[in-house]
Amino acid sequence: MLSALQTARTALKCRVQQSIVCGPAIKPPGSLEVPADLFKQAPVSFQKRIHLLVNEILTGGHDCDTEVLMAKVILIHKDKDIAILDHYRPIALLNTIYQLIMFIITSRLRQLTENYAVMDGSQYGFRTLRGVQMVVQRAHWVQQQAMKESGTLIRIDLDFKNAFNSAGHSCLWAILRGLGVRDVDFLEDLYSKLWMKITVGTGCSAPIQLDTGTVQGSVLSPFLFDLFLNALLRLLDATGITHSIKRTPQWNHAAFADDLSIYVGTVKDGNKLLDVIHEFEFWSGLQISIPKSVATGAMHGTGTTRRQEGAKADAAKRKRDAGPDILNPQIRALEAMDEALDTDNNVNHNIKGQEAWRMNLVTMHR
Repeated sequence: MLSALQTARTALKCRVQQSIVCGPAIKPPGSLEVPADLFKQAPVSFQKRIHLLVNEILTGGHDCDTEVLMAKVILIHKDKDIAILDHYRPIALLNTIYQLIMFIITSRLRQLTENYAVMDGSQYGFRTLRGVQMVVQRAHWVQQQAMKESGTLIRIDLDFKNAFNSAGHSCLWAILRGLGVRDVDFLEDLYSKLWMKITVGTGCSAPIQLDTGTVQGSVLSPFLFDLFLNALLRLLDATGITHSIKRTPQWNHAAFADDLSIYVGTVKDGNKLLDVIHEFEFWSGLQISIPKSVATGAMHGTGTTRRQEGAKADAAKRKRDAGPDILNPQIRALEAMDEALDTDNNVNHNIKGQEAWRMNLVTMHR
């Protein structure tokens, strides 16, 4: 029978082999200029040495030097004026051995968080068997139900400004520890040693320490950001506020990576959720991009329909508050008898009044 240590080593060896095979082969290498394809095409003896090195790093037996953890950052133009730095997206080119370690940790932690439902169900970004189509379908469904039920639906779309580069490391580690995520100490130690050089033209800048945000270009970064934002999603759930559309599962938000949409039924509820988000902003370092955020609302149904629905609801509430009316059948019976006695001696009217009296008496005795 294999011991626990042998089982762990076998599992790690399988993960290393899987990471080498499944890792991207054509991605540009980092500062060491060692392409990932070299690892894929290397002989078995070389891959065994890689497995031993990774095992030493993960168990704390070997500390990665600065050159291994150095990121080569290139600036990719997004849109508008090329002379403004904010219009560029920084992408880090990482060394192959670093990416290999991050791939192993990501696959391990992702399996644990999904199996034990650590991640909030409303997050659809960077997760297996989830995608933007499900977010669109969810939004369309609740809007269709709001139209059928003549309800009010307010939607607030929020976008976090420079989200991946703004998350504070101390807040990130606090959230991961609060969620019970493993390997936090290893990740904290690794991130404390991360440096980067920004490539500008043919040259590059001096080394800069990465003290905020996650590394854009690392396979682990999207997963870390999902866990980071997961704390906010749970806070929104804890408010108990929902969109209040009838005959529909009740929830108040949907997220895709750093894009967040809030669904409520009243302006008051919307302001309460925005207050929660504002507190999270102040604590975490994330900021809402106002130009990219928008609020929309719709009151479905005609004015007459909405007034009738409101009148029905008010009548039902009054009846519920008043309790059962046990005298109502007797009163209707007496009114029918008085009507029959007050009419003239016409036979048809008398018969009509007596029939109404009998019908109400039958109702009273049921």
